[in-house]
Amino acid sequence: MAYTPDTMITLKDGIECLLRNALPGDARDVRSFTIEAAKTSEYLVMLPDEITETHWRTREKLKRYLDAEDELVLIALDGPMVVGQLMAVKTKRARLAHGIDMGIAIKDGWRGRGLGRAMIEFMIKWAETAPRIERIELHVHSENHTAIHLYESLGFEHEGRRRKAIKYADGRYMDDLIMAKLLDRAPRLDIRYI
Repeated sequence: MAYTPDTMITLKDGIECLLRNALPGDARDVRSFTIEAAKTSEYLVMLPDEITETHWRTREKLKRYLDAEDELVLIALDGPMVVGQLMAVKTKRARLAHGIDMGIAIKDGWRGRGLGRAMIEFMIKWAETAPRIERIELHVHSENHTAIHLYESLGFEHEGRRRKAIKYADGRYMDDLIMAKLLDRAPRLDIRYI
């Protein structure tokens, strides 16, 4: 099971947030958060009107993620309000199953306060305890310099660039950067000298 302990964190400005698993009962709030994040961030690929999944379907997916030992949907709460969401999910293809794809969204007004860093650090610690996870991959818009700097500071490395992968309604293009962090799974040798 991907159950993680509820964790209180303190942001740069002293505000406390609760990090915990997204539960099936959170489906309406998670769906509403996703729609709001899509409206307020130019760095998410999905548009608000593309989020057509019902809260019942969201509920089913959250239950499936919660039951999986190597997938995580983490939410950050300010009281009852969802202010951040991180998904770390794997592909079902056997040759790629040692990796997870990470995506994160932070509520407008909560960005730049250390919440994203705290959520990613939490996810990395969780991934290090999941025996089958060896790789964390993410995609980031090439002009999202704040996020790129954060990912680099957490050990993610640049692996590729998809040129003009993202196209905005006004005709602008943006490259999509692929970054990844490899988890050290080398066996530890217990050397004893006699």
